Amino acid sequence: MLDLNLLWPFILTSLLVNITPGPDILFIISRSMQAGLKAGLAGVIGIAIGAFLHSLLAALGLSLLFASSSTAFTIAKIIGALYLCYLGIKSLRQAMPTHFSPSKNRNPARSLLDGFLCNITNPKVALFMLAFLPQFVDTSKGNAGWQIILLGVIFNIGGTIANTAIAVFASKAARLLKGRFQRYLDRLCGCLFIGLAIKLILAKR
Repeated sequence: MLDLNLLWPFILTSLLVNITPGPDILFIISRSMQAGLKAGLAGVIGIAIGAFLHSLLAALGLSLLFASSSTAFTIAKIIGALYLCYLGIKSLRQAMPTHFSPSKNRNPARSLLDGFLCNITNPKVALFMLAFLPQFVDTSKGNAGWQIILLGVIFNIGGTIANTAIAVFASKAARLLKGRFQRYLDRLCGCLFIGLAIKLILAKR
């Protein structure tokens, strides 16, 4: 059972966090504009699965590993940075004249997997869940682990709604542009992914 006095501040804070630009939002925008709404929504589902897993790990206490072990955190952020670099290079290759094709990346299953990996390989998400969710737990209301899982579900629902809206907007914007600026958008997204990878690799615990 959750404390209702803490629930509404949690929902408001979650909303603000979910609309803050980051790798997940950039991924949804780029995939929705490159491959259409169906691929973008598949990416949203993948991110939601990753976020739920992060909240589950926080409830189980496994995220403490990243907070307490510099080696584990370093390995995780290197993996996350490499994956962001991969997404960046993929977008840059998509923008090249010899590779440019609006039909690429339309496989929903691939978008779902990419969205999941984009989220789950980011150790900063694990640390955020570990630091954020317990602040809204009231141990007098019941088991803390179940409260964290429930808060994670609520956070995830809000994030999924926000991400879905972003995917719809991005896909409509791409249709309005009719591909005229798609190559430049791919280049921009590629550079931003690589920039986020550099930011992640420089991040401290």
